[in-house]
Amino acid sequence: MKRKLLSFILAAAIVLTCFSISAFASETPKYSISDKTVTVGEEFEISVMINNNPGIISNRLKVVYDSECVSLISVENTGLLNGFTQPSPTVSSPYTLRWADSLASNNNISNGTIAVLRFKAVKETEETIVGIEHSEARNVNGQKITFSNASSRLVIYSENSPEYSVENKSVNKGDTFTLNISLNNNPGITSDRFKVYYDIEYLELKSFKNRNLLNGFTTPSPTISSPYTFRWADSLATVDNTNNGVLIELTFVALKETNETIVSVEHIESRNSSGAKFNFDNASGKITISDKIPSDPAALLAAINEARSYTDSDYTKESIEALYALADEYTVLANSEASQNEYDSATAEIINAIRNLDSLTNYSISLFNGTCVILSDGEKTTSIVFAEHINERCVALDVVEDGIVNAKDYAYLLRNHYIES
Repeated sequence: MKRKLLSFILAAAIVLTCFSISAFASETPKYSISDKTVTVGEEFEISVMINNNPGIISNRLKVVYDSECVSLISVENTGLLNGFTQPSPTVSSPYTLRWADSLASNNNISNGTIAVLRFKAVKETEETIVGIEHSEARNVNGQKITFSNASSRLVIYSENSPEYSVENKSVNKGDTFTLNISLNNNPGITSDRFKVYYDIEYLELKSFKNRNLLNGFTTPSPTISSPYTFRWADSLATVDNTNNGVLIELTFVALKETNETIVSVEHIESRNSSGAKFNFDNASGKITISDKIPSDPAALLAAINEARSYTDSDYTKESIEALYALADEYTVLANSEASQNEYDSATAEIINAIRNLDSLTNYSISLFNGTCVILSDGEKTTSIVFAEHINERCVALDVVEDGIVNAKDYAYLLRNHYIES
């Protein structure tokens, strides 16, 4: 009986030991760092994390990077591990970081960010790697603990980084309007995912239209709310899509007056055909919602254009010059911010000036001195220089009525109206 009991206990111990070894093996201690997309000259941070920490009191690792592409500016210890040793003031790759809590009586089992590395992007490259290489870690009993290495893929652009853009809009309360979200500086992707945020107090998202810039659009949730997620995934693509332009068109209703409400795009994830991740800069658009109809200079501009269509071929030079001067004055007004009353008043003044143009058909020829024709309507006189209208239409000088001022008219004026001055 005793032998059977002992055999059972030994078998149970072996099972528990195997289970413990299996469980530990499935949760290997490891480092982790994230990928980044940056521009030349940009300073950026990479967080170094530990995961599945079995319990340690010391740790040593190396930061490995290509100094032609990035430079390490500083290291911030987060305090997750105790006993941080100030690194060498000479910063080069590889760069060693150490923690050693020599007074510890218990293992530190914390997981999370142990250090924040601050880099500066130096040189454009499609890919460069920042690696974390494990050197040594020990627990309170002096046993060595091994953490798996990690690496971060960096993409460094020479000028503009990949980004979204959102239009700004000024609308009226109750208006239905469209808002475009665009993709710029696209490095080449086959999938994209982002969230659109907006304030439901001021805006209601009614619908959206995929503009087919990217393939593999997934119809979003029928329940529209903020944030609202959009996805594209072209799983069959073998070539990256580098299109830039309008990605999606959103249709909103303006619900409430406000000087400013924001529609923003927050990037989630983008990948290329090789599975590499790309970051796109977030973007936002400012929406101004007014409770009144904005002023519109369209009628004034139309009146100005009409005024400029009149010439001194049909009207006295004095009245035409006065009309042109008025058009010039109100062109400045039309191109500036003004009230609707100001626009309407200027429009009415130009229309009135057009109606009151002094027509040459009301005048008759008084005399011709060989250069000028003197006209009179019985009360006023005006003069026209004959040479300024040769081979043109001018109702006062076309005395032979053939539709054009020419030598025939000049001869007629000499015969019938010439008086030497």
